[in-house]
Amino acid sequence: AITIASQILIVPFFLSAWGVLQYGEWLVLTSIPMFLAMLELGVAEASATRASLAAGSQDNGTVRRTIDTAMAFSVATAFSVVLLGSFLAVYIPWTSYLKLTGIDAKAARDIFTCMSFYLAGNFLAGPISAWLKAMDRTALSAFFMANRRAAEMTVTAIALCLGATPVALASCLMITSAVTVLIYYSIALRHSNIGAMSLRYASKQELRSVIFPAISYMALPVAQVVILQGGLIILNTLAGGIAVAAFSMA
Repeated sequence: AITIASQILIVPFFLSAWGVLQYGEWLVLTSIPMFLAMLELGVAEASATRASLAAGSQDNGTVRRTIDTAMAFSVATAFSVVLLGSFLAVYIPWTSYLKLTGIDAKAARDIFTCMSFYLAGNFLAGPISAWLKAMDRTALSAFFMANRRAAEMTVTAIALCLGATPVALASCLMITSAVTVLIYYSIALRHSNIGAMSLRYASKQELRSVIFPAISYMALPVAQVVILQGGLIILNTLAGGIAVAAFSMA
């Protein structure tokens, strides 16, 4: 229900606040940082499976190493995304490359930077989900991951009703991502039977044990990113932002 709402019900808020052209250009510009999501490599998902199996065997040592390693990898990846995203925002003229007319160069740079931080926050939610699954709290994990999305949708609707610009909305999404991750972590900590997830027990050996299953898991997400986000960029080049908005809605 939340996925449907975020993809359909939120669209009228965008159209009434910005119009079709600017909304289409927002979709195109914000799709670029999502390519950086591939840097996560599926480590959190593979770690969730490994930690759950270890928890079923009462092997809390392996559970700790697995989730701490997943967190360490996610922190490193989030930091890399922030640096790379900030670099691309400053040194790539996105308005020229994407043929944007409703978003100027400075706004495009700020939006790209904010969405890179937003993506980094989403990376950190992955290990927390693995942590909850290892505690046999898979339903709780799914519930709060869905509510993170609901929070983003609510913030988006309120910001647009208040007349937020694209830069202001990107800033709101960045802040929402950080706040919901902190709340998500505190909830997981309250249910944890092995203490807090940290970087203390992270190890290279543990990372090697999950990296190849993780990469194989990434086949589907990579295909989705390339086809969906890549398709938006191609469509924008051929037909412009209005066509992108119509296509995305359909």
